[in-house]
Amino acid sequence: MTTTNDLLYRLARRCEALFNDCLALLQARTSSLVDKVTGYQTRFATWAADFDLVSPDSQSLDSKLQDHADIGHLVIGYLDILRCTLLQCESCRLFSHGSVVYHH
Repeated sequence: MTTTNDLLYRLARRCEALFNDCLALLQARTSSLVDKVTGYQTRFATWAADFDLVSPDSQSLDSKLQDHADIGHLVIGYLDILRCTLLQCESCRLFSHGSVVYHH
């Protein structure tokens, strides 16, 4: 890829951390959304594992997509949308209508 060698890995790890932060915030507020966000987190973890986003260097998606920058950029875009959405968790607006709302 034309980007940093471990960018997908770092973005996936950042999303994992943001899910944890969001859940901690919702739990502190005793929000009814904890189960929903936990479900999203579980689905993300499964997706990340299936695509080897958090695998060792030689097996990682970053490594597999070195010669396929266009696909890598798509994955980066999806991870960045998720990251931006999770950053908005503080206002909890993103989960207010039963589904995640993606913002750019």
